[in-house]
Amino acid sequence: MSILLAGIWAVLFIISSRYTNWFFTTVIAYIGSYITLILGLALMGGDGELLFLFASCISGVMIVTTRNKGKGEFISSLILSLVSYMTILLRCYVDGIFGAEQLLNGYGVQIAAILVVYVLMNMFYKVIDDTNAVPVYLGVGAVTTLLTVLFTSYLSCNYLNLKAITCYALFFAVNLIQFTVNQIFYKRIEKWLTRYYAVILVFTSLLINTELFEMPTGVILTGLLLIAGERIFKRENQSFLTGLIVLADSIFLVSNSSGHLISTAYGMIQLGVMGYVLWKSMSLKKYRQINALKTIAAGVFICNCFGIPANIFNYIHAQNFSNYADNAAGYFIAVTAVIVLLKTGYFKNWRSEQFRFFGRNEGLEDDKGMQVLVHILSTGLYFYGIWGIAAADRTFLKLIFTLAAIAAALMQSKLILSGNGNNKPLTGIWIVLKYLMLTWTILWSFMDLNLASAVYSIAGLIVAIGSISAGFRLGNRSIRLYGLVLTIVMVAKFIIVDLSQENSITRVLALIAGGGLCFLISFIYNKLSEHHS
Repeated sequence: MSILLAGIWAVLFIISSRYTNWFFTTVIAYIGSYITLILGLALMGGDGELLFLFASCISGVMIVTTRNKGKGEFISSLILSLVSYMTILLRCYVDGIFGAEQLLNGYGVQIAAILVVYVLMNMFYKVIDDTNAVPVYLGVGAVTTLLTVLFTSYLSCNYLNLKAITCYALFFAVNLIQFTVNQIFYKRIEKWLTRYYAVILVFTSLLINTELFEMPTGVILTGLLLIAGERIFKRENQSFLTGLIVLADSIFLVSNSSGHLISTAYGMIQLGVMGYVLWKSMSLKKYRQINALKTIAAGVFICNCFGIPANIFNYIHAQNFSNYADNAAGYFIAVTAVIVLLKTGYFKNWRSEQFRFFGRNEGLEDDKGMQVLVHILSTGLYFYGIWGIAAADRTFLKLIFTLAAIAAALMQSKLILSGNGNNKPLTGIWIVLKYLMLTWTILWSFMDLNLASAVYSIAGLIVAIGSISAGFRLGNRSIRLYGLVLTIVMVAKFIIVDLSQENSITRVLALIAGGGLCFLISFIYNKLSEHHS
């Protein structure tokens, strides 16, 4: 009876505002009705239907009376109505929050309430769609999403005993419907809504794939939904968000050890989607974000080079394969991929009018930002190759790592020496040390030598000869000087460390070899010095 009287009182006040033109009257009536709703939720034990009807009557009257008034008043009515239904749902989900027993014994009212919340939310979106408002309206979507999560979990635990995968699929379907509605009906605010619900779909996809295949990869499907929305509904291009989703899925692919071939399929889709994103951005001449997309795409390519072979090896469960076989295959493919990207002008300046997406683009100028990226990639691949040479447990795998590491080192050296780094002092020491580390790692891996072995010193002298010769031929003074420094260091190691560890015959042979190499270094240096003077 109290709820009925309070409802009649609130409705009369709200209706009277149509004649007084005082929206303040509606606000006062709503506050009174909301207090009644709170008291009803706290005191009533099982009549949720009555409270739902009470909130519906108050909300309905507010919306009808303010629909033809100002936009601010109508928006306020929608928000106040949302608050009422959200309060009912929260009371249903949180047992004892107001000091009473569980309010509802069934879930029919909860379903009705959450459906009304979605209807009101979309009415709210529609009203503000013609403005360029700051996306604070996403707060309404966030609260609705939270209520949906609670509703799905509560529905599963208390009533229907749904499996986890069913709950995830239900939650995904609800957000997919809202994702589609956003792209169909809204124009101004669609961009932020699409981003928000895309993130929700990504996390839900993670849960679904983890439950089905015991792996997180598969969020690429959300990227496909973004592209589909762009193509079907002619909405704004979401290239950057799509690229981030593809990169995240690629990282999931390379980080999991699942043996499901679905991961390989996801990897192929990732490559295709990333290629489409790059092509689309170039077609639309979105040069501002093209370097960021190229950086993301490079990460996607590298991750798939490692992830796809690893997935295939895990799928076939071959006992004769080494644990490093997938790493060796992935590393070889990754180095090859970077070389191909270099040859096709991937790291060139795509803003040039001469650029062709499907072409070699040999005449294009270098892009400084992309040159930094290729140096980082080649350095990372080089050190990964060093690790692979040392760690691999089969000779043929060591050979694969060795060939690919040499290719990565040569590729980076060519890039450094052909650019502005040719005249920098640190260029020489990095190049000399790079080949010294590579040579010593190969010797240690294949021959298992002690560090005090004279073989390392002789190999270092050979690297020094190559450095001095390359320094003269390339006109790079720093490489030549660091080649000489390396000679001095190797001779010092040879005399102080190596000879004390060897027997008499080995000492004599080592001295002969070392002396011959030092004489050869002196001869080469003098000859080349005279030739280039």
